[in-house]
Amino acid sequence: KYEAFKEGAICKDPPEYYNYTVQSALEILYIERKIDESPICNETMCNCTISKEKEKVKVNCSNKGLVKLPGAVPYKTKVLDLYNNNIKSLNIDHINVTLWSDVSFLYLNNNAIDSLKGLEGTWLLRNLVALHLSNNSLTEIPIHILEQFRGGLLDEMYLSDNPWTCDCNTVRFQTWLQDNYRAVRNFQGICCSRDSVFSNQPIHRLKKSQLCPQQEQLVNYLDVLNGLIAITICIIIIKLSYDYWLQKRTGKLPKFFSLNL
Repeated sequence: KYEAFKEGAICKDPPEYYNYTVQSALEILYIERKIDESPICNETMCNCTISKEKEKVKVNCSNKGLVKLPGAVPYKTKVLDLYNNNIKSLNIDHINVTLWSDVSFLYLNNNAIDSLKGLEGTWLLRNLVALHLSNNSLTEIPIHILEQFRGGLLDEMYLSDNPWTCDCNTVRFQTWLQDNYRAVRNFQGICCSRDSVFSNQPIHRLKKSQLCPQQEQLVNYLDVLNGLIAITICIIIIKLSYDYWLQKRTGKLPKFFSLNL
């Protein structure tokens, strides 16, 4: 049952759709039907719930022993919780792009993920608002993958409790963390692996010279060399300017141009 108003028809019955617009109620009913039809939304697989206010779906597939990302999710899935499974790869070649198009909150804590290469250059990486990757097997993330989050929607990222490698390659990762401190949460938990020289030390607190002492020393040598070259160039320019001024004033060539005949 519904009543018509200027802004559209408003539901009066059944009670759970009271004061919803007919359009919203029909959309919710359609989403509920899609949830019922989804193969992963059942008692043995995942718990699928709908937020009627936002007309979005949350899918909870935690603790289900999954070894890869589910290929299909219900229509309008916004939040996908895959906490505490056995997922190792984030390869998305097998997923249904249309059904995944609304996924923007991806929770992958407590898995076995050791790389983000599967997300490299993908639409999913750019769509994500929240990405939780705490307590996985990540040792490094190439900077070119991290840079792909730039300009995207990412607002919340967890990377703590991973066995991060700490060496010269970590310097750029450290810089990226510092540049994205608003989005990256739990800085204190992003630590070097126990096998590292800097065992369990927060990466953001380490000095670049500690992470890569040879690189730091090389940079210092190059700075000295560049300084000497700059000074030499300045001396040559000053000498040439002086000789030019002297030649104009006296008509004599500089001494090192004169010939003893």
